[in-house]
Amino acid sequence: MIIGETPLPAGALGVDAIAMTMRFGDFLALDNVELKVRPGSFHALLGENGAGKSTLASILTGLYRPDSGEIAIDGKTVEFHSPRDATEAGVSMVHQHFRLAASLTVADNIVLGHRGTPWLRGGVCGLMTAVGGLGHTLPYLIPNFWTATVVAFAVVAIELAAISYIRHRFMDTPFLAATFQVVVGGVLVFAAGILIGSS
Repeated sequence: MIIGETPLPAGALGVDAIAMTMRFGDFLALDNVELKVRPGSFHALLGENGAGKSTLASILTGLYRPDSGEIAIDGKTVEFHSPRDATEAGVSMVHQHFRLAASLTVADNIVLGHRGTPWLRGGVCGLMTAVGGLGHTLPYLIPNFWTATVVAFAVVAIELAAISYIRHRFMDTPFLAATFQVVVGGVLVFAAGILIGSS
C-alpha cells in the first residue's frame, strides 16, 4: 500500500460493464457501453433523460438482461438472471423512485425477495403437513374426554398461529390475510367433518 493511500473497505468490489448493448424495440438505449468501477471508488453517471443511466444500472443489478455485453465482478465474468443473483454477488441499487408493495410493512418490503427458494417453501409446507398430522392424532391418545378436548383446541390454536406465521414469513402473504385464510379453511374443514360424521 502506498503511504497516504486510503485502504479499501472490507468487501469492496470492482464492477465492469463490457460492451453493453440493449434495445427497447427500435430504441437503442445502450450502444456498446463500457464502464469500469474500481473497488472502493465512487462514480456519478450524468446524462439527460433517455441517455441510458437507469438501463445500465438495471443491467448491473440484474433487473434487465442486455442484448449483448458482459458484467465482470473483480475481473470474473458473471451472469445475473435476477436482482437476487446480483445481490448475492454484492451488487444492488437504491432506486430513485421507491418500488414498494403498499400492503406490506417497511420490514417486509426490505426482506421481500429474500424469503427462501421454492424448495425451501415446499419443504416448509411438507413439514407443516407432517407436524399437523401428528398434532391431530395426539388428542385421541388421551383417555379423559375433557382433557382431550382442551388438548385438541390447543393443538388447533397453535397450528393456526404457526401456519399463519409461516405463510407470512415464507410465502409473502400478509399476516392478517394468512390468518383469515387459515381460519376460513379450518371452519370449512370442520363443517365438512360434521356433515360427513352425521351422515
